[in-house]
Amino acid sequence: QARAESDGEEMYEDSEDGGEGDGGAGRSSQNILEQQASFVECFREELFAQRPLLLSQLNNLYKMRSGEELPYKVSGYEKLRDFLLDIPGLSLMGRGNRMQVRLGDPTKLEAFQSSCQAQRAEVNTPQFRMPKPLPEGLLRRLYELFLHCENNEVPLRNFLKIWNATFPTEQLAYRSLGFRDVRGLLSQVPFIEKVGGKTDAKYVLRRHDGARTAQANHVSITFTGLHAGGAGTVGDFHHDVFGPG
Repeated sequence: QARAESDGEEMYEDSEDGGEGDGGAGRSSQNILEQQASFVECFREELFAQRPLLLSQLNNLYKMRSGEELPYKVSGYEKLRDFLLDIPGLSLMGRGNRMQVRLGDPTKLEAFQSSCQAQRAEVNTPQFRMPKPLPEGLLRRLYELFLHCENNEVPLRNFLKIWNATFPTEQLAYRSLGFRDVRGLLSQVPFIEKVGGKTDAKYVLRRHDGARTAQANHVSITFTGLHAGGAGTVGDFHHDVFGPG
């Protein structure tokens, strides 16, 4: 494991050989590779887009997407950071609860993923699957819901209640979309973000200083109306996603 400095913060990079690191005795290298490959597949989009991925949030986000926790401790790792540093191409930067996993070497990570896919094909190992894309109609409904809530925010504990009150004839069928709970579904909505902790978690409509295009669920959404001074309109969303008319 190599250590470097980046903008005054500690940065840790994967070892050159991409090996298992210390304490690897007794671990199944095949199982570890499968778990590491699943991690890369889950967060590939964020990694290659250089989006922030805080270590403190990785386990919950992975569980929302896959229905399972990251099994790094089962593989013999005491800390998540050690598991991540054994994945070629990844690096860690920052300190404490602000530590992030970043893509340090795209070539290494691509080669690692290709190798894992080849090995999986030989033994017919099941692969990680991201949830299905959210339907465009559901994205529009969610945008409308947040747009009309006070401060454009909804507490997680009241989300289903507010949804049912807003759309009494439409069930929020998150399980049929492949999610275990509402949190999992909301984690895939690009124009909201989660704030707060376990007891006071809420989702809020993102605010932007200007127009921004986000690729979400294979639908390009331009947030022309989400300015610092106020949210946009349902018409803005409908036009940007579905086109004029």
